[in-house]
Amino acid sequence: MTAEIKPCGKCGGNDFGSRRNRKGYCRYCKECHRARSKRWRNENPDLAREKNKKWARRNPKRVREYAIKWKKENPKSTRNSARKGQLKYNYGLTQEEYNSMLENQGQKCAACKGFTSQKV
Repeated sequence: MTAEIKPCGKCGGNDFGSRRNRKGYCRYCKECHRARSKRWRNENPDLAREKNKKWARRNPKRVREYAIKWKKENPKSTRNSARKGQLKYNYGLTQEEYNSMLENQGQKCAACKGFTSQKV
C-alpha cells in the first residue's frame, strides 16, 4: 500500500524524512515537527524530563553509545566537568571558589607555599 504524500499542514513543505504514522504520512514536515517539539519541551519541562528519563531507562545501550561519542567530540568539556566534580567531591568547592581562594593566596599552595599547577 503506497500512501499519498500530502504537503505539510503548516508550511506546505514535503520533507517528511522517514517519519510516518499508521496511515503512511505525517501531518508536519521535519522542520515544523522539530519546532513544535521544541516549543512543547519549553512549555512542559517536567513532562519532557520524565519522558527523557523513561526513554533512557528503556535504551541504556543507546545512552551509553551517545555518551561515549559526546566525550570523544568534547574532550575539553569532559575534562572541565571532571575537574568541577573532583573539586566539589574532594574539597566541597566550586571552580569559582577555588579560583578565588588561589588568587587570595597569590597562586600558591597554602600548605607548602609552592606555586600550584592548577591541577587537583
